[in-house]
Amino acid sequence: MLFATLDPFHRKIKLEDNLEFILIDTVGFVSKLPHDLVESFKSTLEEVEEASLLLYVVDISREDYKHQLKVTRNVVEELNVKDTPYLVVFNKIDKLSSEELEKTGDIFEKSVYISAIEGEGIGELLKEIEKEIFKTSKEVTLLIPFSRGDISSYILASTRVMQQEYTEEGLLETAFLKPEDLEKYRQFIREDEKKD
Repeated sequence: MLFATLDPFHRKIKLEDNLEFILIDTVGFVSKLPHDLVESFKSTLEEVEEASLLLYVVDISREDYKHQLKVTRNVVEELNVKDTPYLVVFNKIDKLSSEELEKTGDIFEKSVYISAIEGEGIGELLKEIEKEIFKTSKEVTLLIPFSRGDISSYILASTRVMQQEYTEEGLLETAFLKPEDLEKYRQFIREDEKKD
């Protein structure tokens, strides 16, 4: 049903190395909507203002896919989030021949070609998402006292852990931490790494 709901859909995505992010799927865009419906669309897109990365998912099998992308980008610009990093995701490549796909060309510098239904290109898409949203994360080594198993458990469950070693003082753990976790666990980071 068209416009049965304008509510965005939220899903937590956990990557193979325990890095997590929340994917928010908003409503699709249609050009030439009545003004009151456009306003309703905008109210559902409040999450866009807080986004670390925008994914423009475009049906590349449609002849007017460039126009659809333009409409979407115009609405996003009206929300004053034009400086937010983005990635154009050209979906439904399974509906095009290799010759047709070649003609589309890479018209945007940040784009990925996928077929959601066949799973083609999804690995590449996840890599690009990870690269962008975790670019402010940092690899650090922490010395976590054995009495603070809660910290070790959190890090192990929520991020990429490269190395663990049990020492007399506690658990020595090299992990990939987000800025908020770097601040939260600063006291456990090795002294020589705190300066960076």
